[in-house]
Amino acid sequence: MIYVLLIAAIVAGDQVVKMVVASTMAVGQSFPLIPGFANITYMQNTGAAFSLFSDATWVLALLSGVMAVVVICILFKYKKKFKSNLFNLAMAFIAGGAIGNLIDRVAHGYVIDMLEFDFVNFAIFNVADSFVCIGAVMLGIFVIWFWDKHKKAEKADDGQS
Repeated sequence: MIYVLLIAAIVAGDQVVKMVVASTMAVGQSFPLIPGFANITYMQNTGAAFSLFSDATWVLALLSGVMAVVVICILFKYKKKFKSNLFNLAMAFIAGGAIGNLIDRVAHGYVIDMLEFDFVNFAIFNVADSFVCIGAVMLGIFVIWFWDKHKKAEKADDGQS
C-alpha cells in the first residue's frame, strides 16, 4: 500500500508543478530558479527525451501506458520476493514518473517540461522525468550489486523445500 501512495504522491506532485508552470508562464518564458545554476523554462515537448520522435505523440503515450502497467505489475509481483526497499522504491519512482508524463500526453498531446540547467547544455525536463531517471539508476544499482544476493537466497530457499 505504501508504494501505491508513493506513486500517487509522485504523480500528484508532478502534475501540480506542471499546472503551476503552465498557468503562470508563457511557452518559452524562463526565470532563474538558482541564478547561474538552474532555471524554470516552460516548454511543451511532443516527443520523448531531447524531443526525439516528436511526431509520434500517441505512440509515446501508448508506450508510456504499457511501461507504467508493466512496472507496476513487476513491483507488486516481486516486492515481497526481493524484500528490497531499493528495488521497490526504484519501481515506484519509474511508475510514478511514467504515469505523470502519460497524463500530459493524453490530456495535452505534449509533456510540460520546465527544469533547465545553466551550467550544462542539457535538455529541459520535468519532475516526472527526474523520478524515472532516479528510479532507473536505483534499479541499475539493485541489479548490479544486489541481484546475485537475491538469486542466491532464492536458490537456498528452493534447496530447503
